Amino acid sequence: MRSSLASNPGGSTPFATRAPNGPRRGWPLRSGRDGAVIAAARLRDPRLEASVRVTLERNPSEVSPDNDVARAIGISAADALGTAPEVIGVPYWMDMALLNEAGIPTVAFGPSGHGEHADVEWVDCASLALCVNAYLNSAVHEEVAAGDEPARGSRCQ
Repeated sequence: MRSSLASNPGGSTPFATRAPNGPRRGWPLRSGRDGAVIAAARLRDPRLEASVRVTLERNPSEVSPDNDVARAIGISAADALGTAPEVIGVPYWMDMALLNEAGIPTVAFGPSGHGEHADVEWVDCASLALCVNAYLNSAVHEEVAAGDEPARGSRCQ
């Protein structure tokens, strides 16, 4: 489990954000490590008043590599990149989990870059172009997987 501590912009109350590392639902915040952190802090300051409260929880998400969408983007990505993409899980939540939870299979695949969601964020434009081709071609692979004949000239180069 990954944790980070931040301060509330509207005041001085610190809060922690946590992301589960696995497919767990309703993971317990009030036990284990959280209780130990508060107990250790009370050793330093017995006057400390602290508690743990869940204010927002999102379920983790996973799509099988055998899913049609995952296979289609995997094949298309391999075609565009010249090698199969690495299939990994990540320890943070993405909004695609809402679609997966609703029964709409969704995977994350994107260009190379660094500094996500920060002032220093950048994306490699050449890898972005490869991703666009992979996205478009994955629709063709998805048509074939569904038993449909792809539209003439629908393969992107």
